[in-house]
Amino acid sequence: MSGESPKKIGRGYERNLDAGQFQSMIDSWDLHLRAEKKSAKTIRTYLEAAQWFAAEYLISAGFTDWDEVRAKQVQEWTVTLLGRYSDSYANNQFRALQQFFKWHATEDPDERRPNPMAGLKPPKIGDKLVPVFTDDELAALLGTCKGGGFQNRRDYAVISMFKDTGARLSELAGLTTDDISPRDREAVVTGKGDKQRNGPRGRPLPARARQAQNGPGERPVAGSARRPDDGQRRLPDDRAARPGRRR
Repeated sequence: MSGESPKKIGRGYERNLDAGQFQSMIDSWDLHLRAEKKSAKTIRTYLEAAQWFAAEYLISAGFTDWDEVRAKQVQEWTVTLLGRYSDSYANNQFRALQQFFKWHATEDPDERRPNPMAGLKPPKIGDKLVPVFTDDELAALLGTCKGGGFQNRRDYAVISMFKDTGARLSELAGLTTDDISPRDREAVVTGKGDKQRNGPRGRPLPARARQAQNGPGERPVAGSARRPDDGQRRLPDDRAARPGRRR
């Protein structure tokens, strides 16, 4: 690896994703992942893991082809990540690379390649307490949304959905007006892998949801943003993220 230390940015480091001569194989993997209908987020995570490993480790160490990689190189890269980031992040990067080398080993049925990660295990993830909002903090947060006006009703509905369902940001931001049933106090959320589930909601939310759906003029719960594929209205990501703080 290069002796030059990467630039620190926030809690992480600047990433070099210029994979050079290794990129052509990554592009082939990209096509494979899209053909399997992997989510855009999964594809990005996978591709960037391979690009990062190639750019920061392999190229700087003088490697020129994926076939040259052995378990030692993956282990050294994993140790580097553990020294910079959390256990869970290093584990995530390890598993992404694991998928790449699994595909690379069988990409050409007429030319089987060795898989350098075949016998490796991902780094263990230590148990850490995740800070969560207390009941008083949640009450105070919802208290800031009291009163009339479309924004207050929308923000109350957003925060209540997070509180009552534990939905991910991406799941909530992807909701359309057709996904929400104030009468049944349920919302259909679409999660990872396009899997859907019903999310129960708290009692105060239905009225707020109806009010937000019937906000100023014909404004939906989410404002006027539309999906390019089906024309349904949804909540923009930035508006979904605004009311609360990160856990």
